[in-house]
Amino acid sequence: MLKRFGFCLAALAVAIGAARAEAPAAYEVAGAVVHEISSSATGRSYKLIVKTPPSYAAPENAKRNYPAIYLNDSELFFLVAAGAPLLSYYNRAIEEAIIVGVSYAIGEDPIASRQRDLTPVADESFKNETGGAPDYFEFLKNEAIPLIERSYRTDTTRRTLAGHSLGGTFGAYALLREPELFANYVLIS
Repeated sequence: MLKRFGFCLAALAVAIGAARAEAPAAYEVAGAVVHEISSSATGRSYKLIVKTPPSYAAPENAKRNYPAIYLNDSELFFLVAAGAPLLSYYNRAIEEAIIVGVSYAIGEDPIASRQRDLTPVADESFKNETGGAPDYFEFLKNEAIPLIERSYRTDTTRRTLAGHSLGGTFGAYALLREPELFANYVLIS
């Protein structure tokens, strides 16, 4: 009996250890779609996380095009950006839009990825590589945006680029490099 009890305790300890070792499931936004895209401009792969507004699938809107908001640092801000406007949509306080979160490079340290991709010049004061914004801009312009515009009903004249911190730095770089690529810029900090 004591051996059986000891075996049960050992099995329970193994089961508890295994349960603790498993990473919790990632939070998902209902209705969001993830596209993985390999970039020839950067030589890396990224995720584009897309959330369409509530009216997007309605039959009466089948010919309606929606503005698209491209959001840097999607791992930090996509959940808020995709969920925050819902009440405003329903109250008709703001226009519905397609939210496109652009991830950090898949499989890379997020800090290293953002410091490289979102900075326009090499800066020795950073621990990680910097100055990848020109390639990242080409990825966004020639690969990410065309994929979204082929896949969704977007209003190509009403793109918005949003970014905070280094994402804002990249947005300022994009604004100065090719201001007409986006109709609106939301650059914070």
